Amino acid sequence: MLADDALSARQRANGIARSGWPCELHPGCGVTEYRAIPHHGWFHVPFGALIPEGSDNLWLAGSSIGADDIAFGSVRVMGTSFATGHAAGVSAALSSRLSQRTGFDAVKRVLLEQGALL
Repeated sequence: MLADDALSARQRANGIARSGWPCELHPGCGVTEYRAIPHHGWFHVPFGALIPEGSDNLWLAGSSIGADDIAFGSVRVMGTSFATGHAAGVSAALSSRLSQRTGFDAVKRVLLEQGALL
């Protein structure tokens, strides 16, 4: 996930969670810089941000998901960490049952059944 995803409030067909915290950066000691999420104030975390390269049985969530520094400044916060943790947990459970990595559609279906806001 890249800065442009956050700073353009990108919504995706494969969005697994939402992030609405401004991109909070700390470029120097005691310095905080915020970059607002435009338009409707949130962007999607794509399903692929939870999948580490080279692994068939590991899911990422919270502050370990795949994001550049600017996007990470938004997705690392508690609410988005809860949402990505929920998605990663569902993904892991479904993958365990099938003995292979589960795709987005199956994960999305369960998340929506459980009341997740996608």
